[in-house]
Amino acid sequence: MGIIFIFLGALFGIIIGKSYSDKIYKSKIITISRISDKNLEMFLLMNRWIQNEWKGKKIADYLAEKRIYRVIIYGMGYMGKNLYEQLINEKIEILYLIDRDKNVLIEGKEVKCINDRLDGKLNIVDAIIVTAIYDFEEIEEELKLKFNKPVISLSDIIYKM
Repeated sequence: MGIIFIFLGALFGIIIGKSYSDKIYKSKIITISRISDKNLEMFLLMNRWIQNEWKGKKIADYLAEKRIYRVIIYGMGYMGKNLYEQLINEKIEILYLIDRDKNVLIEGKEVKCINDRLDGKLNIVDAIIVTAIYDFEEIEEELKLKFNKPVISLSDIIYKM
């Protein structure tokens, strides 16, 4: 009888251990898949951005056509830094840079956090451009509640040019 209890205990332990390791494995697969999807989306967007550049299509021209001359850039990763670099010498004024990571510094320009207090320039902002394209919907909701300004995805700009 004791051998049966030992056997059943070991079997139960194996089943629980396998279930737990499967759960961890599935979680890692989901995380890796999400990162892969995000990187593919950014790659495809950058590819289109370059193609637009080769054709002489500029983001600043597109924004000016839409009567957007003063913007906030949200997201200062690769896409945000590239957008900033492109717009800095154009006819589009960048009033603020916002990122979840407040410790970012772009060419000496302070990057604000979404919860930071912004001064009086906010009333003249024409739009907020979100460069974090993979999480756009979630960020858009948060920004609309906080700032009550039009929120545009960089992806929409690039693909509609």
